[in-house]
Amino acid sequence: LYFFFECGVKKAICFEPIDSTYRILKRNMEINNIIQNVTLVKSAVGASCGAATISHYDISNIGSTQITLDNSGNIPVVSIDSMHIDDEIKLVKIDVEGFEKGVIDGSKETLAKHKPYIMIEIQPENFDYISYELSKMGYKYAQLTGINYLFYC
Repeated sequence: LYFFFECGVKKAICFEPIDSTYRILKRNMEINNIIQNVTLVKSAVGASCGAATISHYDISNIGSTQITLDNSGNIPVVSIDSMHIDDEIKLVKIDVEGFEKGVIDGSKETLAKHKPYIMIEIQPENFDYISYELSKMGYKYAQLTGINYLFYC
C-alpha cells in the first residue's frame, strides 16, 4: 500500500506463500481498490521451482514466518526468472526471513535485464554472498536501517 499511495506505483506483482497472509494481502488490495493493479502469486520465491514447508510460524508476528525447501511440502516455490516478466521492473522488495540467497539466485537473469532498485532485508549470514552476487551485475548498496539495504546500479 505504501508503494501505491506514497510512491506512485501503478502496477505490482506480489508473492505470498502463506495462506492466511495471502488472504490478508488480497483483502487489503481489494479494500484499497488496487486489486486490478496487482498480480497476486500464492507462492514462495526461490532459486528454482519446487516446494517448501513452514519451518517457523508465530501468529503474533506473521512477518517472521520462515520456510524450508522440501520437495514433499505443500508450498509452491517459483523463481522470478521462471516468470518471464516482460514488463519493465523498477523496484524489487525482498523480505523473506533468511531465504534471500535463493530469491537472488532465481532472479539473476531478470535483475541483469531490468537493473531495478532492490530493497532487501538481508540476514547477516547472507550479506557477503548477496552483495557479491549483485556487485557482479554492477550493483552498489546503501544500508538503510539495521539489516535493510538498497541496492542500485
